[in-house]
Amino acid sequence: MWKTTYFFRGQALCTAASGEEICDTVDSGLTFMSWNTYNFRRKEWTHRRPYDNDHLTRSFEDQCNFILQHAPDVFCLQEATFTKDGPTGSYVDMNTFEQKFSEYKLFFHKYSRYNLYRVIGVRNTLNPIQEDELTECATLTYSGKKIMVCSVHLPLSTVDKAISRLETHLQMSKSKDNVVIMGDFNYPEYEKSSNGESINSVMQKYKFKNHPPQRPTGIKRGKIIDMIWWKGLTPLQLTPSHQDTRTHTVEKRFAYSDHLPIMQRLKL
Repeated sequence: MWKTTYFFRGQALCTAASGEEICDTVDSGLTFMSWNTYNFRRKEWTHRRPYDNDHLTRSFEDQCNFILQHAPDVFCLQEATFTKDGPTGSYVDMNTFEQKFSEYKLFFHKYSRYNLYRVIGVRNTLNPIQEDELTECATLTYSGKKIMVCSVHLPLSTVDKAISRLETHLQMSKSKDNVVIMGDFNYPEYEKSSNGESINSVMQKYKFKNHPPQRPTGIKRGKIIDMIWWKGLTPLQLTPSHQDTRTHTVEKRFAYSDHLPIMQRLKL
């Protein structure tokens, strides 16, 4: 007698044996989303004049609803700001943010003197834990295996500094089999540093792969700077409900931030 176990998002749903009705739900992988939220502001906002037309540039509700609508299993946000840190253009209460995403375990890491946060959200069903306080990463359990997820926002000053910061993350992920690194890299993947390295060459050196978007994700700069990289996992197509399956950016026209959100489905 044969016996087959079927999975959905890493969870065993049912086991079908010969002579029994076979379940038609199979492992669909996990969906990952990355988005620079621009202080939860619309793309017209400028940090140099944070209070001009304040109410017109607020997009927190729109951004949250958009994320929840697309229901990623894991999301990484950059440039999230909260009122508890003072008047930096922020208007969002952290408790309100946490209530919006109650189905997710949230990990916050402040990384800027402007009180910017990287936020990692992982569905509670994936048993997420913080990797450690220094790595700015989280670990989830999927199909009985561990996957480490890191959110990055690399410095804009020079590509050399961006790659140096990236190497820190890559060194810490070196001993892990399954890793996803995503975020705002601030430079296109083939832009060269002073010694001829690029984000692409460094990521490949550490065995990472990606499916880059085909249109600019940094709207104001007109460059592809938001990316999702992985090792130890296999890419899958996005579902039809995600509107832009070819490029992994979610919307062709988008005004909720000065960056486009990007998504990728992956399985072990």
